[in-house]
Amino acid sequence: MEKTKLNRRTFHQVASAGAAAVALQQSQAAASENAKPTWSAGAAETAADIPAEGTFLIGPMQKSDGQNDPLYIRALVLTDGATKLAIVSNDLLGFDFEYNDRIVEAIHQKTGIPKQQIMVNCSHNHNSPLTIPWSEQWEKAKDKPWHQTLPGQFADVVAEADSRLQPVTARYRREPTQISVNRRMPAAHGMTMAPNPNGDQMLWVDAIHLKTIAGDKPVGVLYSYAAHPVIVHSASRKISADYPGFASQHIRRAMNGGKAPPEGETGGIPMFIQGCSGDINGAPLASGIKAAKGAGRDLGYAVVRALRKEPESLEGRLRFAYREIELPLQDPPSVEKCKKLVADRPNHGPYRELLAIAESGKPRFLKMPLQAFALGDDLCILGLAHEPFAAYQLQGEETSPFKHTLVLGYTGGCENYLATADAYRMGERGGYEASPFGAAMFYKHRLACKPEVEPQMISAMGEVLREAQQA
Repeated sequence: MEKTKLNRRTFHQVASAGAAAVALQQSQAAASENAKPTWSAGAAETAADIPAEGTFLIGPMQKSDGQNDPLYIRALVLTDGATKLAIVSNDLLGFDFEYNDRIVEAIHQKTGIPKQQIMVNCSHNHNSPLTIPWSEQWEKAKDKPWHQTLPGQFADVVAEADSRLQPVTARYRREPTQISVNRRMPAAHGMTMAPNPNGDQMLWVDAIHLKTIAGDKPVGVLYSYAAHPVIVHSASRKISADYPGFASQHIRRAMNGGKAPPEGETGGIPMFIQGCSGDINGAPLASGIKAAKGAGRDLGYAVVRALRKEPESLEGRLRFAYREIELPLQDPPSVEKCKKLVADRPNHGPYRELLAIAESGKPRFLKMPLQAFALGDDLCILGLAHEPFAAYQLQGEETSPFKHTLVLGYTGGCENYLATADAYRMGERGGYEASPFGAAMFYKHRLACKPEVEPQMISAMGEVLREAQQA
């Protein structure tokens, strides 16, 4: 074969072309590496299968006499091709860690999604059935057939959402609104449960809108606000999702032009996720279904306003971080004082348990899981267990390395309040949430936390957020 002869000019032309080709390949490779991954998402929902009548409700502290509106389990599954995250919301009171683990395990077994990539958030709705070990009614509630089958319903919803994955765009915006009030008012004898306009609270709603790339159809809206769903509360014995349920109704209609979605389509699924509302009530407290509808309408309109303005695009990899710490619980009263409490109320189970704790002499701790889901480069959802005060949400946002941070409570389990150091230092004057003889007597550990949990939590929140950013 005759060799091709190259003169100097031809050689340089060929060399230049080769170099250009290599440069182009390198540029394309670099562009590929730097390209923002496309997200796929799917959403699904189902009404929880719970008897409408005869179910004990924590709000009125009585059995239900009917159902006003459904209690939903909703799921959003997100993937960037490398990482898959499942966010699960529901209109229920909350779960202890044992039951939450059952739910997460059922989801994992059904879908294969790793457990640390499944976030379960409860609205902490008080007009839903008792699903937390709270009061003597728990022993009757936990053995109900619906309570045993509930984890399977969660798994089915997540699996359905996972089956609906399609490429999406994601946009975020924060919108001012207020349907809440801080409920801790200082008084001469200590903290009382009354509206405090000067107390900590979040005067906004966060909204994330997901739409299909093909067809620009709504997949869902993930929105977060911080307030106890207690507007219905003791004013009705009807099962109701309270203000989050009514807000979701308004959002769904808005996503579909004020109409019901076409038959066979979800029309986009609105998902409420609860913030750090341990010391915040929805307002007006215990005012009934009509008042809850009004608050839900106001919150829903705020979310709609956020979607119609110019939201920020969310782009980048999906990431997660998880850590679990132990928070110290207070020492119980002396054995002698506990014996007196039992003698005064011999049939009171919590006092008998408190005596057993005192007699053991062992320090007690509260498990605290922290989950961080980074939705791209600019936004992270941080899920905290238990009932954290608003101060933790404000502090988490202030110190977060992300441009936007949504801090949630009631995530992964709920077995105690998480008050501030100042509240715990007040002792028996610290009010319902922080006093050793307040909510602590209802929750399963029978002990409030120590003041040092606040700096411990602030440190842990910062660490898990940085881990998510760097993952």
